[in-house]
Amino acid sequence: MPPKQRIDAYMQYMSAQRVDRWLFAPAVWRAFWSIGIYLPPPPFMGIISMTLFSILCGVPVGCIAWIVMFPEVLTWPISHAPVLLAPLWWAIVLAAIFIAAGNWMYYQRMARQHGLGSWSTFTGARQHD
Repeated sequence: MPPKQRIDAYMQYMSAQRVDRWLFAPAVWRAFWSIGIYLPPPPFMGIISMTLFSILCGVPVGCIAWIVMFPEVLTWPISHAPVLLAPLWWAIVLAAIFIAAGNWMYYQRMARQHGLGSWSTFTGARQHD
């Protein structure tokens, strides 16, 4: 089954299970799918791939949030106040890892609860009990 068709089957299956769309297909995944990058849905990702994906998506978001929360960073070239970047980077990466691990546990529970097995064998029906 082509990836687009498999994703459509997944969306229909999870909607039929009465799971909220924002939970089984988060906005980031839907954005990637809409531009033709067919990542496996979150319940089918392993902990390594979920962690890497979270770091790749979470670090830029964390940096933007840091600039929004601490606008004095933008005035650093003028004020020459010390800005500690190393703790920021470690905090963002560690937060992404912990969030990814939490997401992975949540989505593994969702996969067990709704009978999802492997993404390569998913056909739009319950795979196991």
